[in-house]
Amino acid sequence: MLQTPPRGQQGRTRAMRKGAVLSADGETATGTTCSMASAADSPDLISGGKRRRRQRPAAMVATAIVFAAAIVLVVSCSVLATTSRHQRAMTVWRWKRRLQLKARMLLRRGSTLKRTSTNHRQLQGPRPWYETGSPGYDSIRGYPCYRTVEGTFATMDDMVEQYPNLAQVSTIGQSYLGEDIRVLKLTNSESPIPDRRRGKMVALFGVHSRELGPPELGVRFAEWLLDGFDKDADRTWVLDYNVIHLLLIANPDGRMITEDNPEAYHRKNGNDKNNNGRRCSGEFRQSGVDLNRNYAFMWGLDDGSSSNPCDETYRGPRPQSEPETRAIVKLGRKVFPRGQRRKRAESKYFRPLVSRSKGIFVDVHSFGNLLVFPWSWTRNERVPGANWDAYQQLTGKLSNYNGYDPSASGLSTFMYETSGDSVDYFHGKVGVASVLFEIGDAFLQDCDTFDSTIVGDNIPALFYAAKVSRNPLKTPGGIDVKKVTFDSSGQTLFVTIEMEGPNVFSLVADEIMLFIDSHPYDRPTPKYELMSPTIPSRAAGRVDTTNLAAGRHTACIQVKDRQSVAGAVTCAYFDVRPTANKEASHRHSQRF
Repeated sequence: MLQTPPRGQQGRTRAMRKGAVLSADGETATGTTCSMASAADSPDLISGGKRRRRQRPAAMVATAIVFAAAIVLVVSCSVLATTSRHQRAMTVWRWKRRLQLKARMLLRRGSTLKRTSTNHRQLQGPRPWYETGSPGYDSIRGYPCYRTVEGTFATMDDMVEQYPNLAQVSTIGQSYLGEDIRVLKLTNSESPIPDRRRGKMVALFGVHSRELGPPELGVRFAEWLLDGFDKDADRTWVLDYNVIHLLLIANPDGRMITEDNPEAYHRKNGNDKNNNGRRCSGEFRQSGVDLNRNYAFMWGLDDGSSSNPCDETYRGPRPQSEPETRAIVKLGRKVFPRGQRRKRAESKYFRPLVSRSKGIFVDVHSFGNLLVFPWSWTRNERVPGANWDAYQQLTGKLSNYNGYDPSASGLSTFMYETSGDSVDYFHGKVGVASVLFEIGDAFLQDCDTFDSTIVGDNIPALFYAAKVSRNPLKTPGGIDVKKVTFDSSGQTLFVTIEMEGPNVFSLVADEIMLFIDSHPYDRPTPKYELMSPTIPSRAAGRVDTTNLAAGRHTACIQVKDRQSVAGAVTCAYFDVRPTANKEASHRHSQRF
């Protein structure tokens, strides 16, 4: 891997600006230009069609090595002209990508590489893994808990191989520099529930490449979901009744730049063509477009974005100018109902979303320990009243899991304006509930904090977002079940639950429905048992198991309040013992 020249070579690089050239053996040789003549004129590297087809794998590998040596020379020359740590990282990364693409062409035939997807290959055998995390996947240098782009793509491919009925990977576009933008789709393809009746969730990770934690959180969330299928009833029903789209690397170009030099704090994508050929110099001045200022909703406002191509919040030359943004928009328009899209959204931003809007959009960033909902383009206007209450309830429920503070225009926790961002776009134009997570307390989050706190706090929050995706602006206003306990004696099953309402106000349960081996979302609505409240936060019920076969069964519970608002569904497994053993009592509890 090509890297920025070490400090010991800085004297040489300054000399090269005056006309010095590094020779092949590393010594300084005088000259007036940096030349690739010896490598470019090599008959092994530049060969005709027939001669190239006769090359053997060993010759191809040797050719790749010669080409790599030439690239080292060119990179050294290019680095001389850079003036900042960030620009050096960008230069090295561009030449590294050119080398990789050339090596892929040379090694296409007879190589030891195996194909794992359309544009992704990895060496046979385990990938290097440093200290922690999933073994066999490449990680970012100095941050062993975070997988690289290739490590993340390899994980996605392995999920598809291990769970072919639950996971699918598709390519929804290419980045500015030609990398695949890949989406992981999680749902039970064998479930009898029609796709039109399944909840829809789209979650983005890694839009800003210097934020190391979000993509890894998305991978861990996917692994956790898949691992619990058919083991945990709650995770099983979510995959049966919902479709979850995870765009784990929304900005692959920027992420690869960050992998080579995290301390450069690169934020934007790889588009460096917007500054009329001039380089961006200075601390935190960088080329590229901020993808979270590039959406076609309230785009172009100076409060919340910049027109300077070197600024961190550069919004691009026009709305949705970047291929990454267009791919995300295309995904959202494909997944979420067409009937919810809003025409002339900017002039009618004050119109509320209907409470029955389906689907939820989540964008995960770092840092700040916040849950951001619309609006972000202004600090002076709230979303319409009905949506304001609904978002308070939604973020209040999410906060029960990760402890983050809600943030939006009109709240004291509001950070700053962001015009042309994803959350406002998906709420304002696509017509779906939208929330942004700001996880952790650093861009380059340390692995101890990420593993011990951030993952455990936010996987349940993301899971709750998936659970309410059928009606995210209404369901969080109901009462949820946080714990289910089973006791059996003889032919009777006793069920006890603990409930919780929104953290902004409390409600009284009116109807507590217990479904055995069925689900509230089934059509027609199946029969259910009623449970009786014992104290305000608890309820109990009993089920006659005489007609239930011995073995595992499912209990799903949903609570309605006095306004007939149904909370999130919670399911748990319980066992019915053979008749001869039914007299033996047993106890099982499950917490959510």
